[in-house]
Amino acid sequence: AIMTSKRADLKDSEVKKLAKEIIQAEEEEIDKMKKMIKEME
Repeated sequence: AIMTSKRADLKDSEVKKLAKEIIQAEEEEIDKMKKMIKEME
């Protein structure tokens, strides 16, 4: 989802906003997963 959102040629401001929100949410989930992995090691 992050790569797709970053590559999209976005002209509509609502779509741009949605893409930014998707990127932020995905990055937060990735950070959480990385922390969980470190705790398990």
